[in-house]
Amino acid sequence: MIGSVLRRLPAAILLALAAGSAIRAVSAPAADRSAPTAATTAAAGAPPIERPPARGKAPAATGPIATYPVSELRPGQMGIARTVFEQDRLEEFQVEILGVLKNAIGPKQDMILARLKGEKVEFTGVVAGMSGSPVYIDGRLLGALSYRIGQFSKEPIAGITPIGDMLDLVAKPAPPARAAASHPPDILGWLARGADPRSFPGPAPVTPVAAGDSLGLRPIAMPLVCAGCAPEALRAYAPAFEAMGFEPTLGGGVDSDAEGPLPEFTPGAAIGATLATGDLNLSAVGTLTYKDGNRVFGFGHPMTGAGAIEVPMTQARVVVTLASQAGSFKIANATAPIGAIVEDRLTAIVGEIGRAAPMMPLTVSVNAGGGRREFHYSLTCDRTWAPVVMGITAASSLLRTAEFEADATLNLKYRFELQGYPPIEQERLYAGVNASQPVHFQVANEPT
Repeated sequence: MIGSVLRRLPAAILLALAAGSAIRAVSAPAADRSAPTAATTAAAGAPPIERPPARGKAPAATGPIATYPVSELRPGQMGIARTVFEQDRLEEFQVEILGVLKNAIGPKQDMILARLKGEKVEFTGVVAGMSGSPVYIDGRLLGALSYRIGQFSKEPIAGITPIGDMLDLVAKPAPPARAAASHPPDILGWLARGADPRSFPGPAPVTPVAAGDSLGLRPIAMPLVCAGCAPEALRAYAPAFEAMGFEPTLGGGVDSDAEGPLPEFTPGAAIGATLATGDLNLSAVGTLTYKDGNRVFGFGHPMTGAGAIEVPMTQARVVVTLASQAGSFKIANATAPIGAIVEDRLTAIVGEIGRAAPMMPLTVSVNAGGGRREFHYSLTCDRTWAPVVMGITAASSLLRTAEFEADATLNLKYRFELQGYPPIEQERLYAGVNASQPVHFQVANEPT
């Protein structure tokens, strides 16, 4: 319930097992990214691939570009798709057009059905993290690989979201702000006066449903790479992420190699959305479809369909693509934020390079027999993600403390500081007597 409040104002949160002191909200400044780079070698059937820019510099604009209309498609036509399978290398494979599924994504939202061809893609099949890979016919951008057919299909058949439906997102006026209507205006003051948050009759949570899921067509999953997550915590919260179209996996964190160049940020490069940084990193990975100046389009399907959002946008280095009969996926490291994802809609995500997304600082202080340990995180302020991300960070903090015992008795104190409101403080006592919900998950779920 408190999670529904967090999107409204930057907040500082302290979770303490015993005692602690408050922290205040901070926002990281935007990085300096300015100098463009030039295009170099040309690829058959697709625009040229660019060299990677120096770290700290803005990638070159790649648009505007000619697009290929759906009305001109014919079965049997061949195109070229571009993605990253390993490291920063953009690789291409062929796409054979099979036809157009009318209204498959939604009313007046067609999907192009295609067969992927090439030694590598026929071995891996449709890969989680491939969402957004651009498809070109005769050098014109057709759309983004975005949907898969079933899970154990014998050949790589994929759905393509037409680029016209993705670009339409910027032609429509932004919806009105919804903060005032999404919860009662007195909720913060109500909590600050000491009310029990569990007694507030807030709205029931909504579980996102993937478009086309009932037809056997589902968005290509996005790897959700977690560095610093306790495996037990990741397993416990995996269903919540999977319901949103993510594929949680343990992996690497932020790539802080200051000497090396950033990955190429041209269509086909890996793009990420960061939900948490600090002593734990949680990032979702997809693919960049199109870039025009500082505006980028990716995925070809929604993350959660939340609409107008502000989530840190990163690039990503793909370490390796793991082939699996159950579903291949990319394992990657995120880079530092380069901008913000500002739209999460039916046909695409839209980001802005150079824009800073607000993050919510969180400190978890654990006092046990071995002394006091503190963990520091920055969490997304998005109302869909914040409660789940806070839970997994709190649970991982406990499980990564050597003195922790699953049957322990824990005293939880937490404090929220929100701009313009008095602090919100609560205290709870938990005992590890419920085998179905261990004490560390009881504590982690309390303030979310």
